[in-house]
Amino acid sequence: AFSRMDRSEPRPLDLFGVVSSIVEMRQAHCVSKGVRLDISLPVSAVQEVGDQAQLEQVFLSILLHGEQTAAMADSKFVSVVGRSIGKRVVISISFSGASVEGTDSQSGFDVRVCHALVQGHAGELRLSREVDLNKVEVDLPLYQPTTIGFEEQVFPSRKPTRKLTALLV
Repeated sequence: AFSRMDRSEPRPLDLFGVVSSIVEMRQAHCVSKGVRLDISLPVSAVQEVGDQAQLEQVFLSILLHGEQTAAMADSKFVSVVGRSIGKRVVISISFSGASVEGTDSQSGFDVRVCHALVQGHAGELRLSREVDLNKVEVDLPLYQPTTIGFEEQVFPSRKPTRKLTALLV
């Protein structure tokens, strides 16, 4: 089901709440592996419109990959930080260890699938690596309640600025 690309109807959801519940679910597993799990998410809800199951799959996949990679490192830690920047929200997951790029069969992490799911939400997935530090950022648009729909906010159509007249002969 992870790689299913079909989408259910997008619904408003609290993105920080979704991420927080995933982190809480993995907390005991991290402790059992000796991995320190730090979380820093704002208390206020951040509205996103999307498929909750797909976003949960993305964050769970990244967190599992980070947890398993950190468990093999000397300094065992995973950090989850969320912040709102203008009309966007960024969730950063950093972890210690030598990360495998592309796919990781143990954790089920497939960067192509995660990237496609995030792009399907008009977002961006960024990977970066420094010495013994990996960072995955998920950048998504915030839902702005207006009279126009979410798709029109994210993908505005190119309507002419003035009326056009067509002459049919």
